[in-house]
Amino acid sequence: KFTGHPLVGEARGVGLIAALEIVAPEGRAEEFAPGKLGAGLGAHFLKNGLISRNMTDAMAFCPPMIITPTQVTEILSAVEKSLDAFQAELAA
Repeated sequence: KFTGHPLVGEARGVGLIAALEIVAPEGRAEEFAPGKLGAGLGAHFLKNGLISRNMTDAMAFCPPMIITPTQVTEILSAVEKSLDAFQAELAA
């Protein structure tokens, strides 16, 4: 779902374990020290009620095995909202 987003370099996962590799906007990689993008996106995740494990500029997710389909949808919505808000922040 997120592989087409400008800030996502790679989306990977197995089962419920997933990660998003965050990349700088095109042509701006030199502006961002390693981990800066991950920290910025992580702040947006928290604002949207989502906790992730930030590994430099990769965001990892590992929800509990008892997660419901509705909760998965809520997580995906929070990720999308956070990515879009962070992209808008970087563009400003």
